[in-house]
Amino acid sequence: IRIGVGKQAGDFDVRLTQDGYWRSCMLFAYDPFHEMVNAPFRVVLIWFLLLYVFCWLIFAPVYMLISDACNLEADTFLAAFYYSLITMSTIGFGTPDMTFNG
Repeated sequence: IRIGVGKQAGDFDVRLTQDGYWRSCMLFAYDPFHEMVNAPFRVVLIWFLLLYVFCWLIFAPVYMLISDACNLEADTFLAAFYYSLITMSTIGFGTPDMTFNG
């Protein structure tokens, strides 16, 4: 008597394939949460840092546009980028404030 032969023994016809880069991109697009949960820590850290810098770069032109109306003194891209950085990291503002005699 052969006990545990075939599918009863856990033998299945499953093959691992290498689908390449685009397949992994599609998996990330379909389920980004679980892809990030299963990613190594350094990959999650790199994604977080890239997203943070991307937000600084996106908000810098916005601050340049509203600089005159809001008295932000962010006339150049570097000043607006710096203002975006200090706003998102909440380390303080360099704008004049009437309550502090600035």
